[in-house]
Amino acid sequence: MPFILNTQIDLLDILALIISVIALAATLRKKEYGKFYLIPKNDTQKEVWVKLIKSDIYDVKIICEPYTGMSGRIDLLYPDAEKDSVWVFISELKPDFEFGSIKADTIIKFHNCKSTKFHVTFRDKYNNLYSQCISQDDIGRRYHKNIWNLTFVGT
Repeated sequence: MPFILNTQIDLLDILALIISVIALAATLRKKEYGKFYLIPKNDTQKEVWVKLIKSDIYDVKIICEPYTGMSGRIDLLYPDAEKDSVWVFISELKPDFEFGSIKADTIIKFHNCKSTKFHVTFRDKYNNLYSQCISQDDIGRRYHKNIWNLTFVGT
């Protein structure tokens, strides 16, 4: 009988250790992600307005699909600016844009875009990589690309 009791205690110890390791990993994996909010438009132009809320995002890459030689532009209206920053699609170039960072409360305006989807990949301040799809009617679910990114410092 004492042998069975020791086996049960060992199994409980192992289970407690596994739960502790999972809790530690979840604690070390810090996240602070931006969230996109679709601003409804009542006009007939092919415009999509999206507002970034919650936090700043970094290493932003926007890919327009399908890309069939479109000629449009992306405007960024930062919260402390009076004028938009304009980025123009050139039909001979690639269908993607890369931004170093976009601040929270920035409005992203897609003008004259014939694309039906915009794939956005970005990082948060803890270097977690996210991907999200934006269409003219809906904002898709955000996917966390590098789930095992553990952060040991708070930078």
